[in-house]
Amino acid sequence: MNKEIIAVLVAFAMLYGCLGQGQVSNEEVEKVLNGTDRKNVSVDILMYYGEGCPHCANTITLINELNQSYNISMTLKETWHNDANQNEMYATYNKFGANTSLAGVPTMVIDKKMMIIGEISVKNWIKVIDTCGNGKCPSGVFDDDKVSAMG
Repeated sequence: MNKEIIAVLVAFAMLYGCLGQGQVSNEEVEKVLNGTDRKNVSVDILMYYGEGCPHCANTITLINELNQSYNISMTLKETWHNDANQNEMYATYNKFGANTSLAGVPTMVIDKKMMIIGEISVKNWIKVIDTCGNGKCPSGVFDDDKVSAMG
């Protein structure tokens, strides 16, 4: 295995560990992106979140860090204290054919095509942003495991 591949794998492992603790820094994200300027890669993210939700906070922090290298437009809608936003989230679940009884935060909609339920890894966010930002965003409902399995 060459040194570059090993370095990327080590960086992913470090980031994955930090993500679980909610401590992803721009420096750590840059290690994964390896200085690649991806500002030409654009995505729109609509995020339903709950105020005080640690998984939501981790996701917001991570997306903000990734936005240093990408062109990400993110709209945040709080659902725990805002009935209109919660009803909108349920309508989004219905639109995607997902069971609203399983609805939770964070829930993200990428480029109006892909719905992601729950916190996902740094590696998977990069996969999603690169895929959707290059016009190949898959339709449907995804979680971390399903994003990992994307080709």
